[in-house]
Amino acid sequence: MVAELIAGAALVVKSIESFRAAAKTAKDISALTKDIDGLFTGAHQLKKQEQEAKRTGQSATQIILEREMAKEAIAEAQELIIGRFGYNVWQDILKLQREQALAEKHRKARERREAEARREEVEAAATVGASVILGIMVVGIIGFVLWAMK
Repeated sequence: MVAELIAGAALVVKSIESFRAAAKTAKDISALTKDIDGLFTGAHQLKKQEQEAKRTGQSATQIILEREMAKEAIAEAQELIIGRFGYNVWQDILKLQREQALAEKHRKARERREAEARREEVEAAATVGASVILGIMVVGIIGFVLWAMK
């Protein structure tokens, strides 16, 4: 848990530092995109860690502070992007982040449904197999009893 927290917080800090340097020149767009994605990924990891801390009853002080640092970093990135590229670019980034999160949520839900369907198919096959074996045993016992009676 602590390692995950450090990873989320470190990702946010690393991303904003790298983003500050690259945003001023905007020469390496791929670096900017990685840093922005890193900010959102780190913030998302911190949110998950906060939920986990609530479930396990762990102290949330550090998580709350890290979450606030992530909010500040995202706000700073917002200012830099709006200042350099305009408001619409920032809105497009937010829209894309939401769409990607929603697509990921749908993908995971689909995978869970497919796994559940596979599990139900295996259970059904096991039930049919057990029924067939039981039927064969009953026929065998009846056949043995008839043979023994002769």
